Amino acid sequence: MSELNETARTIVGRHLLDAGEDVEDVQERSDGVRVDGRYLSWIVARAGTPYAGFELYEVALDEDQDPPPVPHGIAVLADGESFHLNDPAGFRSFWSRAGPDAEVVAELLARYQSGDNGARVLGADERWPPLLVEEAGDSVRLRFCAAAVGLDPASLDDVMRITEWNVDATRGGPIEWTTRLLASGHRTGPTG
Repeated sequence: MSELNETARTIVGRHLLDAGEDVEDVQERSDGVRVDGRYLSWIVARAGTPYAGFELYEVALDEDQDPPPVPHGIAVLADGESFHLNDPAGFRSFWSRAGPDAEVVAELLARYQSGDNGARVLGADERWPPLLVEEAGDSVRLRFCAAAVGLDPASLDDVMRITEWNVDATRGGPIEWTTRLLASGHRTGPTG
């Protein structure tokens, strides 16, 4: 079994299957590795190039959903320890163990802690401030804005949400974050 197949098996078995459920099959495909449990199948794929100190994998159900939900983000350290980034406790454990760069923390928080629609960090332009990073000793403070697009269940239209994030952390220790909705509205203009 290839290393990716074994990693995919471990990720799904450790983070996504119910207690007492086992991985039943693993198959390599063009879009990643399909991992079958008793009731659900998952696609596990590397999410870009490795980051400093860890690899990021995204795991999605092997079924079509419109719109597709945010995949599960799983960070895997070189020693094989892994963390479910969609779970706040998993993200906090990841931070205390790996402590990635501030820009990476912002990206991962926005993507995996913004709910079903995920988000992306907004860059500096005339409307949004840049990622603010303040570091003093082991203390890290981040402030940034992120945008997410989701489906309004009532109208079935796309709705855009702009959120402000405030993050306080200690390297090798705790991390806490708060969010504040800045704007929400139906997205206009071309989609796709």
